[in-house]
This record gives sequence, C-alpha cells and structure tokens, in this order.
Amino acid sequence: MGEPVRVAVQVNARLSFAELLGLLVHHGSLTVEELGEDAAVLGCLQFAVLNTDLWGMDRQAEKAMTVLASGRDDEYGRFVRAVAVAVTRVFGVSA
Repeated sequence: MGEPVRVAVQVNARLSFAELLGLLVHHGSLTVEELGEDAAVLGCLQFAVLNTDLWGMDRQAEKAMTVLASGRDDEYGRFVRAVAVAVTRVFGVSA
C-alpha cells in the first residue's frame, strides 16, 4: 500500500489578541526580524494553532498578557512587546 490520500481542510477560528499573543510568543519560532514579515507571522500562527490545545492556549494567553502588562524590560519582555506590535499590525487587534 502507498501513502494515504490526504485532503486539505480549512478550519475557522476566532482568536483574541491575548490568544494570538500567547500562541506566537510560546509556540512560535519567530525571531525579532521575522516579526516584520506578515507571512512569517501567519505561518507561525498556523503551526501554533495546530499544536496547542484550548487549555494550553488559555494559559499561554494569560502568561503573555501578564508579561505585557508588567512592562518588563528584559529580553523576554521586549520580545513579548514586539510580538504584540506584530499582532496589531497583521491582525488589526490590540490589547
């Protein structure tokens, strides 16, 4: 037997700013440079959505929003803020 036949499916999801932020911060492989590329942000998000359950998505969103609100000025805090800017630019939503 050969490889199984695979078909493309499209799934619609409605994600909040916090969920987008959490997914991209915690499951992404984006670099700061790639945050300026819409296609890279979208590709990373697609991968993150496919690899995250709803419970994990909620936890990641909460953690990312806590860091964003804290104003941390270390590398992680600056990265979270950069991802937040990219989320607003690419998806048109903000915190």
